[in-house]
Amino acid sequence: ELSNVTLGNSQSQNIIDNSNNGNVVISTPPSIAGIITGITTVCKGITETYSVTAIAGATSYIWTLPSGVTGSSTTNSISVTFSNTATSGSIKVKGHNDCGDGVESSLAVTVNAFPLAAGVITGNANICLETTNIIYSVPAITGATSYIWTLPTGVTGTSSTNTISLTYVHNSASGNLKVKGHNDCGDGTEASLAITVCLNVGIEDVTLTNKVEVYPNPTLDKFYVTINKSFKNDFKVEVCNNFGQVMQTILKKKEENKFSLELSNYPTGLYFIRFSDKETYFHCKIIKQ
Repeated sequence: ELSNVTLGNSQSQNIIDNSNNGNVVISTPPSIAGIITGITTVCKGITETYSVTAIAGATSYIWTLPSGVTGSSTTNSISVTFSNTATSGSIKVKGHNDCGDGVESSLAVTVNAFPLAAGVITGNANICLETTNIIYSVPAITGATSYIWTLPTGVTGTSSTNTISLTYVHNSASGNLKVKGHNDCGDGTEASLAITVCLNVGIEDVTLTNKVEVYPNPTLDKFYVTINKSFKNDFKVEVCNNFGQVMQTILKKKEENKFSLELSNYPTGLYFIRFSDKETYFHCKIIKQ
């Protein structure tokens, strides 16, 4: 038996097999790794699989991953997870056997992040009905290629930028205005601004004789409502003060045409009663003594 035969400048394990007429079998390191396959642009938080064709002479495989990327394998395929701290870099692999390591192959991978959380929305949070071109904005969101706005019910407007112009129509409701950044990886964390929609106290009463009756007016505490014009849908009754702020909101079924409202806990003064559903809107005034 003959071992440790040196050929040129490399040393390999060698064996003379007497049963094989004394031929010397020479072992060598694995061949050069081939091209790594897998996507080259990824998002943080996902898991992907990468592979290389079988390497001649390899008994195992050694994978090297960028910072923040986790995974483990001794085969020619590996499943890796890109954490929230993952950075762009190269995924590398090389074959290994008892003689050592082969020449590695490398694949450059770009790691993208979701947009950062949206900042504070700026704009008027107290709005009267029938107002247009009300501007809201949010500071530019890092990583966002577009913006997604969500509006309160009945409010109209559209934008894919960090600024939006809104219109408040007769049936617009109070609610939250929201925005978040978007890119190919997905959506960031949204920001929210509470919007209070109130009656425009500068609007005069509509003709109510065939729509609604309120009595007694003035009142000391409670007043009664009779609706002469039927609503097609369930409707909302809002009591607004002289500044247009909504003091009370009551939801009513469409068939409820007689009910009472309580003002005993409110200061004396002028109040506006707003009636609205998806299609109909009218209002009246009442004085609390």
